[in-house]
Amino acid sequence: ARLSERTVVERKQTIARIIRYTETGAHLFTTDQLADWFASLPYEVSTNSRATYMAQIRAWQTWLILQGVRDDDPTVRLIQPRAEKGQARPITDAQLVRVLNSQLRQRTRTMLLLAAYQGLRAHEIAKLRGEDIDLVSMKLDVNGKGGKRCKLPLHPVIAAEAHRYPARGYWFHARSNRFQPMHRSSASDVMRRAMHRAGVNASAHNLRH
Repeated sequence: ARLSERTVVERKQTIARIIRYTETGAHLFTTDQLADWFASLPYEVSTNSRATYMAQIRAWQTWLILQGVRDDDPTVRLIQPRAEKGQARPITDAQLVRVLNSQLRQRTRTMLLLAAYQGLRAHEIAKLRGEDIDLVSMKLDVNGKGGKRCKLPLHPVIAAEAHRYPARGYWFHARSNRFQPMHRSSASDVMRRAMHRAGVNASAHNLRH
């Protein structure tokens, strides 16, 4: 399904936790066992997290049915936790100015600009290539969440930055291999540390907001 590495890992972790709790094979979960597992979660586990767990379990059960391993879906009789709509948590204009006016490496500054002016996620920034920038039509081709691609209007600030980078290949390649993009967590850490050094307690995703 071209899911991200992070999504695959998290789904495996959730199923493994249920295996340990139920002491049952992953293809044999019952409705009662899953209900008991949800009930065992600490009260502090948010509704959004519970909704995510349910989606992960249902994806697993759907796969089992498609593979002919089982005929029923034990999640059908479980109540779906309703995820709460998240609130945007943007940094202020003054905080953004403070970060951009601090001592930054050129590529760190560009990553911050891509997050703030184009609204890109850390993994989208990490995978950005010169080919994704069209300075004629002023469009940015984004390899987004779930492998979905979309074209965004190219902000003039980013168009100006494009002249500093190659027209082909990754803008932010891995240290060990320039033909591979840097890891999403590395991109996120670089931006977060830059903001913290400037006295702004925020993450890369706050720039997107």
